[in-house]
Amino acid sequence: MISRLLLIGFCLVSFNVFGQSEDETQQKEAEKFAVVLTHSPMIGMNWLSTSIGCEYRFLRDPDKITQLGVMGGAQHVDFEFFGENEGFGFFTGSFFLLGRDHFLEINGGVIVYYDRSPYGTDIWTGGGYSDGFVGWSAWPLISLGYRYENSERVIFKTGISTVGIYSGLGLKF
Repeated sequence: MISRLLLIGFCLVSFNVFGQSEDETQQKEAEKFAVVLTHSPMIGMNWLSTSIGCEYRFLRDPDKITQLGVMGGAQHVDFEFFGENEGFGFFTGSFFLLGRDHFLEINGGVIVYYDRSPYGTDIWTGGGYSDGFVGWSAWPLISLGYRYENSERVIFKTGISTVGIYSGLGLKF
């Protein structure tokens, strides 16, 4: 009788009651964070952007195909839109992923940067030249793209956003 109780107790301690091993449970709890480097190359001499950021997935269930999280990090922008805008700053926002390993990625947020370019535009001055604005500025960050995450926790992403066509690499942990 005692040996049977010890055997049952050993089995319950050794195996998860839900039918998963501890490694599977820990793997599901892991991979909530990611570090991603993204770059938008200069195309047509208009847009250039580079960022490095962190992501945190707060709505993540491996059994479902949707995931939701927040992101933030450092950003450099250089683009011409009603004058030249160039500077360093940060970005923040949220992201939505639809898929399992191959994802549709939708991002929304804002880039806040210190515009250090004194070159402005003549569109607001009625044809005269403006010396431009130097200081803190904000730019919307909206993107639609493709993301692939492999079993080695590597992230590859590409798409189009309000700062140009981008590609990026990352690592989940």
